[in-house]
Amino acid sequence: MLDPMAGTGSTLVACDLTNRKGIGVELIDKWAKIASGRTKQEIITGDALELSRIWNERGLPSVDFCITSPPYWNMLRQSRGHVESTAKQRKKEGLDVFYSDNPKDIGNVESYEDYLEKLYAIYSNVHTLLKPEKYLVVIVQNVRTPTGEMIPLAWDLARRLSTLYALRQERIWCQNNKMLGIWGYPSTYVSNVHHHYCLVFQKGES
Repeated sequence: MLDPMAGTGSTLVACDLTNRKGIGVELIDKWAKIASGRTKQEIITGDALELSRIWNERGLPSVDFCITSPPYWNMLRQSRGHVESTAKQRKKEGLDVFYSDNPKDIGNVESYEDYLEKLYAIYSNVHTLLKPEKYLVVIVQNVRTPTGEMIPLAWDLARRLSTLYALRQERIWCQNNKMLGIWGYPSTYVSNVHHHYCLVFQKGES
């Protein structure tokens, strides 16, 4: 199992618990070190945009399954109601507010179209590593701008990756433990978003 944007290693911990072999790739050294302390699986500090090179240099085998969740564009850097409140609370507790300041971090890309292109490039790399007819699952959420406009990230990504993979299914992950908020009242409507799309793609035959 592969997670090309492993973060603190939750996918790899799941591999430990289910007796699967996993490999995680994480750009930011801080998060890679945390992940390595949580799992017995292999964690590689590297750029997901260079997956093919990493695999070739290390002589790693083809992959049976990939599951990952990308940074949701640059939303952590936007000032938006509950996100701003969460950021202030995290600062108060001495926790990180952003993933990183690394210019290679796709969570720092300003242009939405550039961000989508980088995601496409990463999942193109994954495509070369997957065995024929195997699956990629991307966990992603539509996002909202500071002005309340919804950006259909999950749908845009599904359409874009459908030129490379077959889109087989979607599953909904509902975070039913999140608090509700009245973010836009009384000037505008701003929805509570407590669900993610688990987009299931399949690589074609070789």
